[in-house]
Amino acid sequence: MALPIQRREKMRKLWLMASTIFALVAGMNFAETAQLNNFHDILSALKSGNRVSAVFHYKDCKLVIDGETVEEVPDAIASSQSVLISHPVHGFVLNFVKLNVFDNGDVKIVAKYLTPGDLEVKMDESFHTVIHDGKNTGAACFFLID
Repeated sequence: MALPIQRREKMRKLWLMASTIFALVAGMNFAETAQLNNFHDILSALKSGNRVSAVFHYKDCKLVIDGETVEEVPDAIASSQSVLISHPVHGFVLNFVKLNVFDNGDVKIVAKYLTPGDLEVKMDESFHTVIHDGKNTGAACFFLID
């Protein structure tokens, strides 16, 4: 079921705004990075005490909202930062993101907007993809940070 055009446009604007904020907050520098192409590489880097950065190409993921798959997914860039944001409909909300990476290469990203006081869920979305290995169309790219 496709979302109405107005809602899709609002979602796209929100993702663009959020991705800009995430990019600024994260201050990522990919000048000296090495892409990690599978679960084993990511786990090994983390166990060795290395910092790992992730970039998700949301437009290439499957988006599920309230149990329904959305046909068009807005393109966005996210980091692992959690931030308090000002949402045009919900006011100030905590942007909570949970990332699951599985040993078969599957990746699930859960994004929620929570009210700061009582943590009431205002938005709940999940994105599904696989680790990008340089050959597939996976939308989750992981990088070892030197």
